Amino acid sequence: MLVGARYTLGVALIAVTIGLGIGSALGLAAGYYGSWTDMILMRLIDALLAFPYLLLAIVIVGALGQG
Repeated sequence: MLVGARYTLGVALIAVTIGLGIGSALGLAAGYYGSWTDMILMRLIDALLAFPYLLLAIVIVGALGQG
């Protein structure tokens, strides 16, 4: 169990770091450029957050296949 936890924590740390980088870059771009860039990014993020994650995962697996 401890060996599995080590890998799980490593993957979780990488996922959080990637999310932090992407989120920070988008937030900085929206804040710096403002106006149209801010509105477009807000609409994209709103669209992503409107779907439940499990339903989105099922649709992606259905479209790409199980492999």
